[in-house]
Amino acid sequence: MSGKKINSVTGQVMRESALEARRLQAEWLHLVSTGALPPMEVIQEACTEDGVSLRKLRLFSLLISQPRWGEKKALQVLDLMISVLKVKVDPKEATVGWLVDSRSGGRRVQALVDAMQPREAVWPGFPFAPKPKG
Repeated sequence: MSGKKINSVTGQVMRESALEARRLQAEWLHLVSTGALPPMEVIQEACTEDGVSLRKLRLFSLLISQPRWGEKKALQVLDLMISVLKVKVDPKEATVGWLVDSRSGGRRVQALVDAMQPREAVWPGFPFAPKPKG
């Protein structure tokens, strides 16, 4: 009988822990969505002991929560990151934990940072014609 009590208590603790983790994730996503924090700060926090629950956040959710970011832009960034890394990962399933996994040696984070940099479109006649003014 005491085994059921322990399992019941353990289950309750696990549910409360999961609820707290989801609340923390929601708070950080809200800060990103209001523009108060860039996504890289969430990723940095996920690397700390207090931010372990942030590692379960999907990168797609993190990117799409930014102001003026839609599904198309988020997927373009993730697709570019994945193609540079030459890995087979569903862009909508990759998590912050996967990104910061120490086995990647920081390559995944570097690829994401690079993929998030704005790209300038080339102009007509590039590279032989000079860049138009204005």
